[in-house]
Amino acid sequence: MGTAWREMIGGFPGARPGPPAGEAALAALAEAVGGPLPPSLHALLRESDGVVGPFGHAVVWPAAGIGESAGAGSDLLFFGDNGKGDRFGLPRGSDRTDVWLQEHTTDARKWVAPGLWPFLRRALRGDRLDWYVDDLGSVFLR
Repeated sequence: MGTAWREMIGGFPGARPGPPAGEAALAALAEAVGGPLPPSLHALLRESDGVVGPFGHAVVWPAAGIGESAGAGSDLLFFGDNGKGDRFGLPRGSDRTDVWLQEHTTDARKWVAPGLWPFLRRALRGDRLDWYVDDLGSVFLR
């Protein structure tokens, strides 16, 4: 994807890409999560080691932060948060690219995007911190 990730992130007011993650950081992250990263997350981190959203929170954590939260026991690889404690993740050990939100107090989950690229487009728009809440106010799939 070349510099497409950085260009896309830079196109949103208030969004800031991080510096590219080095190969050592990406290798350490793959070891911490117990296998290869999803290709889209790997490509993003190679261009931007973390993404700060328009509300000032880490929409995508740096590689070291992803590795710290990689604990066993979840079928999701968490890579960012909504600034209020809920986390975003990609399915582990699957070819699926869906992005899910996990609510921090109930563990309830909601599908939020078909991939990392559409996730970032929605999360970085900057119109609402809770952009994933539908018109009826229903947030989570139980």
